[in-house]
Amino acid sequence: MVPKPTVQESTLDHRKYFIIGIALTTVGAVTTVLGFEFAHFSGQVEPKDLLGRDAWAWIPRGWTWELLGQVVALGGVMLLMAGIALAFLYRRKLTWARASLGALLFTGLTIIVYGIVPNQWLSITQGELSWTGAKTALTIPKWMVLNNDVSISLAAIKDAVSGGYNVVATGAIVAIMYQWQEREKKRKAGPPPQPISNYGRPVTRIGRN
Repeated sequence: MVPKPTVQESTLDHRKYFIIGIALTTVGAVTTVLGFEFAHFSGQVEPKDLLGRDAWAWIPRGWTWELLGQVVALGGVMLLMAGIALAFLYRRKLTWARASLGALLFTGLTIIVYGIVPNQWLSITQGELSWTGAKTALTIPKWMVLNNDVSISLAAIKDAVSGGYNVVATGAIVAIMYQWQEREKKRKAGPPPQPISNYGRPVTRIGRN
């Protein structure tokens, strides 16, 4: 039999996870705000002051810098969500309040994975990069297609990447959730029982040199 953790040990673990989770939440919130502000100002046309001079000229402009700010903000959101989960959900007894919080975090994660990220990909490729059906990405050699003219447009590549991303993201979420369930089962089951000899002592196997 594996001894269950005492109340004191469980409380210390919860306090440790709570402190680490709050720290991650704080760092994530600050990173999110900084990334959002950087993306907001980088995406704007350089403003002018009352004298007609460039204001905030030290902030880099352009869609690449705006994308960088969005990536930083997204990373901050992920840190914030991980911190909340660690502080209030990890290795704690499941209640209706914690289940609702976990469902909210998972819903937010799916919105990011299936909504925000694909939308930004399509916005960039259709907007700034202009990946349209009129632009050819590559032409297949005629000897491979029975001497016919076959080409692949940038729009086809854009759609292929978008569809492949959704398939990979779904598979990754399913695999992670399955592994997490197996991990929890193994943790609750504890280590396998150690065989006992007829004399009441644990049986150990001595390897050969």
